Amino acid sequence: MAFQRIVSRKLPDGTTEKVYPFHISLEGLEKNLLCREEEDYGIVEKLIFVSAWENNCLIISHIVMSNHGHIGVLATSLDHAYKLAETIERIISKK
Repeated sequence: MAFQRIVSRKLPDGTTEKVYPFHISLEGLEKNLLCREEEDYGIVEKLIFVSAWENNCLIISHIVMSNHGHIGVLATSLDHAYKLAETIERIISKK
């Protein structure tokens, strides 16, 4: 069976839509790390999943390191993926 890049999935709002895979890269600053202490990793992971739910996107993979992170997401459009990234970055910048 071949890998399908475009699939239909049930989204958090209950609708079934055609979704596309996108990559989101989260970057910290040299002086302002994403995760300074052990508990920060869990907080950033929860933030990722809650933000995805609020933006009606699906997380397919994620990795969080002290100074950056990567997220594989299924979204209905590039605009939705950008909106998710902006939501996450806005909240992280307040940290």
